[in-house]
Amino acid sequence: MLACVLHAVGDLRCEERPQPIPQPGEALVRVAASGVCGSDLPRVFLKGTYTFPLIPGHEIAGVDESTGEPVAVNPFIAPPDDLYTRAGLPNLSEGYRYLGSRCDGGWAEYVTVPRGNLVPLPPGLDAEAAAFAEPCSVAIHALRRGGPRPGDCVCIIGTGPMGLILCQLARSAGAGTVLMVGRNPRKLAVARSLGAATVNSADRDPVAATRDMTGGVGADVVMEAVGAGESIATAFAVARKRGTVVLLGNPSGPISFTQGQYWEILRRELNLVGTWNSVQGASPKDEWVAALEALASGQVAVGGLISHRARLEDLPGLLSRLWRGDEEHLKALVRP
Repeated sequence: MLACVLHAVGDLRCEERPQPIPQPGEALVRVAASGVCGSDLPRVFLKGTYTFPLIPGHEIAGVDESTGEPVAVNPFIAPPDDLYTRAGLPNLSEGYRYLGSRCDGGWAEYVTVPRGNLVPLPPGLDAEAAAFAEPCSVAIHALRRGGPRPGDCVCIIGTGPMGLILCQLARSAGAGTVLMVGRNPRKLAVARSLGAATVNSADRDPVAATRDMTGGVGADVVMEAVGAGESIATAFAVARKRGTVVLLGNPSGPISFTQGQYWEILRRELNLVGTWNSVQGASPKDEWVAALEALASGQVAVGGLISHRARLEDLPGLLSRLWRGDEEHLKALVRP
């Protein structure tokens, strides 16, 4: 098969590899579409994978070759005997495997996956939309952790694909106002097309904007989807007293709090919530099933988020251009 293989940091090659052979309990999935996550660029060019060589890619939709059934693939492979797996929280387990970073992933024509990690697609959902099931399930888990109520003001910091998915889910959950904070005019325009109010933080103070929209109170729930110190500080500042700040952005470097930012947490009694991946089988509804239903119903529309489509043989060159900043992008999809 053809696959994009990371041999070392910065050394991604498209090459022929043996087609993987499924072991007992596994399925062979023919990849139809695989996304490039915001974490994949630093994975390829800065941090590397846990072993080399390895095939990256964890946002996967394809076809179960043994049944012909279209499926989405949960990349988080939890050890079945772990305490948290048994408690229904496999995302908190230790010693897990993960497609695309700890074992071969979806930037290939085929991938082997434990059968329990396959999620059947609803009728009519195409592969490109299904490739968003992983980030959509992560967004659903984060919103459940944050617990916004109907009528709440939800502020989302970060206008990448995750932020734009969160925007749509928050609106469909009944948020009274969804405010998106970012600096990229094109991405902010996409956010407005999805029904969000927006603040370009390069031009306007997001704290003042949030207070203006909420009668001086602040946002009920803040979703920090960047993972940088400056945006985390903004999240603390825009939240109302006893508001909730959900931290889900992957950190891109060292993060520290000033004394003043720490006082923001204490004196305003902020609730800080971490969130990690998603959960198959979560109550009240499996987050992967909920994600696929949201995508199939149009509750989460992703067509406008796809900025690039690439064949496997073109992917190394495309990722190099994106990493250098030669091309602006939202979501790149690999179509083997």
